[in-house]
Amino acid sequence: MRLHRTVNASRFASIEEKKMGHSRCRGLLLGLMLSGFVVASGARADTKPPGKATPVKAEPAQKPASKPTPAVALPTQKPVRAAEKKLGPEPDKKTNAKVNSYIELLNKESENLSNLRNEWLSKIDPKQGPSCKENIQLERNYAPDDGRLDTYRKSLKEKPALQPDAAALKMVEALQDLRNIGSEPGPYTEYQGRSEPGAWCKKLKDAYPRMLAIFDKYKKGERDVREYVDNFTDERDLRKVQTTLKKYGKHYRYQFAALTLEGKNMIRSIGSELRKDQPDPEFIKQRFDAFFAITDETRAMMEKEPPKQKTEPYPSVFMFFLVESVPKIKRGSTGLLEALAMKPDKRRDDRIDSEWKGVVGSYNKMIDYMNQVEFETKQK
Repeated sequence: MRLHRTVNASRFASIEEKKMGHSRCRGLLLGLMLSGFVVASGARADTKPPGKATPVKAEPAQKPASKPTPAVALPTQKPVRAAEKKLGPEPDKKTNAKVNSYIELLNKESENLSNLRNEWLSKIDPKQGPSCKENIQLERNYAPDDGRLDTYRKSLKEKPALQPDAAALKMVEALQDLRNIGSEPGPYTEYQGRSEPGAWCKKLKDAYPRMLAIFDKYKKGERDVREYVDNFTDERDLRKVQTTLKKYGKHYRYQFAALTLEGKNMIRSIGSELRKDQPDPEFIKQRFDAFFAITDETRAMMEKEPPKQKTEPYPSVFMFFLVESVPKIKRGSTGLLEALAMKPDKRRDDRIDSEWKGVVGSYNKMIDYMNQVEFETKQK
């Protein structure tokens, strides 16, 4: 099983939307435990994640008309593990592996492409296009060249055929287009005025619309893939909570499953709430509290363990994300709630955006650690 990370942490409009007069983000925040887990092609999707996952970021969504309903409704800080829901049969290993290949693609590529897109759109007005008066230097845009694109294509063509296959292949096509354009001469390594007169402008005007087309192709595919992955992992993670409790009881495997599900719901629901014109601080506090109730309980269990046991009662990586990442999320939650209490103005908006990005960044780091967790046979 692999967890997926969150990509677009900003609650505001994308840069091009801002320049066109929009102030709110129109996208869906996908959480890493956004929480899901990522697995490479052919990797297992069971209780033993094979290795460290790379982050993935989320896509903007339509602004919800009312308070979002998470996959498991939590009106108070009552932990998600208390919820019971009848679920369908567990997917087979090939289906899990296929979904893991989607998550691998999202986690490894979306953040880099999103950052590249933001760089271009922050320096050139997307509505007007290049004026050639921009005094800028753009980085050359290289897509993966280590065989990953071929690996993605191979894994996405594996059986069974699933609904997002075509969308995921479009994402890979966009990455290939990016690699192709990055190998051509372009306005990447020279400043305006330092090359042959007119050459820089010509290269910029040629590259810009092609780059926008690549970004659009990737985003359209990503949107469909993320929606499918969200629905799939919601059910998977809830099933994991229920089956782990029955098989192992309330021990570390169960705590891990509960953290996975609650963390994802926290990131997703708070991200949706922050995109409202008037976010509800109490709702946001409750979602943070529900997550921290599980992390605090897990750490208390660890601190009560007797020393010098023959077998470690939990994977050592547990301590990394509980000691390093969770305190950072807590500090970010405090800062975010303080920002929400400020007088509404641009300074408040900027601080909310900054604090939320910090929370998502710490959460994504936690997911990196969680993707390394592998339980030994005797560990419950």
